Amino acid sequence: GANRLASNSLLEAVVTGRAAAAQVRGMAVPATASTTAHDQAVWHHGAKRAGHDRSRAQATPAATAGQAPRPADRALLDRTCGVLRDEVRLTEAVRTLRPGAQDDNPRLLALLVAWSALLRTESRGGHTRTDHPRAAAPRHQDLTLVDALAQIDTFLAGHDLATIARSA
Repeated sequence: GANRLASNSLLEAVVTGRAAAAQVRGMAVPATASTTAHDQAVWHHGAKRAGHDRSRAQATPAATAGQAPRPADRALLDRTCGVLRDEVRLTEAVRTLRPGAQDDNPRLLALLVAWSALLRTESRGGHTRTDHPRAAAPRHQDLTLVDALAQIDTFLAGHDLATIARSA
């Protein structure tokens, strides 16, 4: 059980990481001669959907490459985003991790893990939402970093999670 879960997770991390890197390449960097028109169009599409402009929504932190996660953030993820999850604990994680996330790569990644888990109102694979114990029908979801941050800010401003999740 645990070995199978771990090996699946590692394989998923490799495949998903490669796909994610390919998709976000060039999205949050200033326009340069090496930035293609396609890269710019992809970034602007995500920013437009989120209601952001390029000057306000620099999505990728520049100064924290290679930085280790904060011990408090790791402990928070262990406590709130583990195998057993629920809306209350996931909301706590999102609320705690949002401040400073855009300037801290490990914190930003932790925030996105918590947000994605909060949006998934089902139990699937090795993760159980104790407040949503059944699996839902499989569905595909596109979520850019800019969109995710805009959704998180909307949620933290007091908007209903179900409404935000339906618009995702």
